[in-house]
Amino acid sequence: MVNGGMRTREILFPNTDIKTDSLLYREKSRLLLPEPRTQNLFLVHSDHYNTRFFLSSESQRNLERMESFFSRLYDTIFEDSELPPMEGESSAVILRNSFLNFRRKEFYHPAFVRNIFDYTSIDSSAVMRYCVSIRSGTSRMRIADRFNFTVTIGFNSGDVQKKFSDLLGSELKIMRKQAGFRLRKSGAAKMTDNLLSKPFNLINFVRVPSERDILM
Repeated sequence: MVNGGMRTREILFPNTDIKTDSLLYREKSRLLLPEPRTQNLFLVHSDHYNTRFFLSSESQRNLERMESFFSRLYDTIFEDSELPPMEGESSAVILRNSFLNFRRKEFYHPAFVRNIFDYTSIDSSAVMRYCVSIRSGTSRMRIADRFNFTVTIGFNSGDVQKKFSDLLGSELKIMRKQAGFRLRKSGAAKMTDNLLSKPFNLINFVRVPSERDILM
């Protein structure tokens, strides 16, 4: 998920009172969008005992913008780091945006990441790597702030992925019914880079879950 040309920083939380302010997220969400022809990654490594958050990018400027976003939203600090190893990782689920999301307006569905990240607390054998890859539009005629993203969820074994599949299918169905947003499973992470236009909607996939979120 992260190649050798990318710099990775771990997100640390000195303040344990973590909450997501959705109004501030909307105001600053464009900081998550990378420069054209580069990608930004938001990564979460989770096992039964610990959940760690990381940022990674091919561009130093992109990385600094992401750090600014998270430091303002969550009062975080950062340190150079490497992702923990995923020994035995043999399978992953890739989620891509449906073209029906092209006209999707802003929505807020905080349960998706909260329930996905909670899975390792239920299954003590599970190690999960959650990765959101964000790309910005590169067309000469592109509309400002057009972007797209994929979600890749990797596991330490195929058996863990199979056990997780029912939960994931349920969460995708609930999000489609309640918010009208459609993600579909794919065998490849390729994507168009200018499908979406509402960076605020990244709040549903790039965030630190909390039971004390500040709602819109």
